[in-house]
Amino acid sequence: MPSVDGQPGIRLADFMAMWQEDGTKLVEQDRCVVNGMTWLLYAVYFPESTWDHGRHMAMLLKVDTPSDIILLHDLKNITGEVGNYRAEIDKWFQEHVGKY
Repeated sequence: MPSVDGQPGIRLADFMAMWQEDGTKLVEQDRCVVNGMTWLLYAVYFPESTWDHGRHMAMLLKVDTPSDIILLHDLKNITGEVGNYRAEIDKWFQEHVGKY
C-alpha cells in the first residue's frame, strides 16, 4: 500500500525501529481509530537532549489499521515551549485526527 505521497509505505514496526536505532525514544501519548485508520501521538526523546532538555518533539502518525502501513507522519518541535505544552500538543493532535 502506498503512503499519502504515493511512495511505497513502511510498516509501523519498521518505522519505530528506524527511529530508535540511535537511542531515540518514542513514547506513545495518545491513540485513536477513525474510519479504519489508527492515529498515534508520540513524545520524541533524543538521546543527546533527554538529560538536559527532556521532551524535544511530538510526532503524529496516521496508520492503515489492517496493513500497519504508515500513510502520513508529522513532527512538531517543542524545544523551548513555555506554558502548558502538553495541552498544545494534544490540541495539535486532535486538529489532525481524521482530517487527511
